[in-house]
Amino acid sequence: MLSKSELESLKRHKAEKVPPYPASLIETFRAIGYNLPSALADIVDNSITAGARNVWLDFKWANKQSFITIHDDGYGMTLERLVEALRPGTHNPLEDRKPEDLGRFGLGLKTASFSQCRNLTVISKEEKQKTIHYRSWVLDYVEYYNEWEVLEYLSDHSLLQRLKSQPAGTTVVWENLDRVIYDQENRLISETKFYETVREAERHLAMVFHRFLEGRKLNLWINDQAVTPWDPFLRNEEVTQSFPTEYFSDNQIKVTGYVLPHQEKLSVEVWRNAAGAEGWNAQQGFYIYRKDRMLVAGDWLQLFKKEEHTRLARIMIDIDADLDFAWQLDIRKSRAIPPRMFRDELKRYAAGVRKVAVDVFRHRGQQKQRQSGRSHFDFVWTTIEENGRAYFQINRQHTLIKFLSEELRSQKKELEKLLRLLEITLPIPSIILNESLNADNPNSSALPVSESEIATLMQTTYKRLLTQGYTPMKAKEELYFIDPFSNYPHLLETLIP
Repeated sequence: MLSKSELESLKRHKAEKVPPYPASLIETFRAIGYNLPSALADIVDNSITAGARNVWLDFKWANKQSFITIHDDGYGMTLERLVEALRPGTHNPLEDRKPEDLGRFGLGLKTASFSQCRNLTVISKEEKQKTIHYRSWVLDYVEYYNEWEVLEYLSDHSLLQRLKSQPAGTTVVWENLDRVIYDQENRLISETKFYETVREAERHLAMVFHRFLEGRKLNLWINDQAVTPWDPFLRNEEVTQSFPTEYFSDNQIKVTGYVLPHQEKLSVEVWRNAAGAEGWNAQQGFYIYRKDRMLVAGDWLQLFKKEEHTRLARIMIDIDADLDFAWQLDIRKSRAIPPRMFRDELKRYAAGVRKVAVDVFRHRGQQKQRQSGRSHFDFVWTTIEENGRAYFQINRQHTLIKFLSEELRSQKKELEKLLRLLEITLPIPSIILNESLNADNPNSSALPVSESEIATLMQTTYKRLLTQGYTPMKAKEELYFIDPFSNYPHLLETLIP
């Protein structure tokens, strides 16, 4: 960051003000990538931050006049705070936040709302002042006049009634729901389709806020029906296997693994519900939380592939709010990327959970806690940092490379030269370009490989481990922690001593 003197010296230079065009910037906000469930979750975040114990979401179908309201019993806002809350970029994301504040960028209310509607109205009542205030963003007005202006406008004064009977609270109103009630061909959807989206939103909110709902810190209501929390880890089931919790980064990261029961151990109703909104295969992986709010639901974070035989593995990660930037938390609070230095530990821990998940899937899991003795994971490629930059190098301690090095003792220098050649010529610019072009399909850039090739490599490594004194069971367990074998645990059944 520039010093004060450096900043003051820049003030001497000629400058032109270049404020953004309102209509253009707001359309950019609308394209950030929310869907209806994630947008609603951002509004509920604001209610929780405002101390609400109850949040009521109401979806009203009226063809083109359909609307959604999110009402809470939180602290409410004065007129000054209400207007400020409607300002894009209310807070500096670098500032310290209150413990109960689930936001970071000061954009959630606006970006989430604009992504779904063209009319956003916020009505609020603060207990001390007892006066109800309201202001509206009407995007057609902003576009027509090209002005950053919120209006003292309310489409229907009956929307004030709920706040009149409360000491304090806030109501968010979404009207002109162009992103909700029209399909991709700009045709009005049916009432049935509208309420299907409501059910999708309910499942999402039940998952994202399940800790708040379970702890009675929050009650959620959708069209006057209470939302039931959805626990991804089935912790109330006796046969769910939990793993010892591990802490990292001075206790700022907490990781706990779970292997869910086999289908035969659960009732049909519990099994179907545990599948989640996306289904068993899709819901496996890491679940990342920040301040008890779920950010990521079922993702292996590109450390592993989602496979049928690992579908019972789910791992809970709690991160401190101070790590928002280290984990690259996005505006929608729906994506997080683990720091590079944590990747090894995370993959090691997850490999152990996945191993037990495969055992349970194949009817061989013992119902008890397990802990791997491995202290690391064998990556083929590792990173080193020099002068603030990360460089990639081949891991000389990888099991296969160590075996090869021992086999070629007389040609060890030549092997080292080959490894250095591969490192020096690693086509990083091409990799970055390929990844960006295939951002929506991250696995498409991987080199095509058949399972028979992996099986052959696995068999070779397995036999070598046996010659070093490993038992067949211990050798197979070791393979779970070696890249790339960790992605193919089902192939372990094919190994021959």
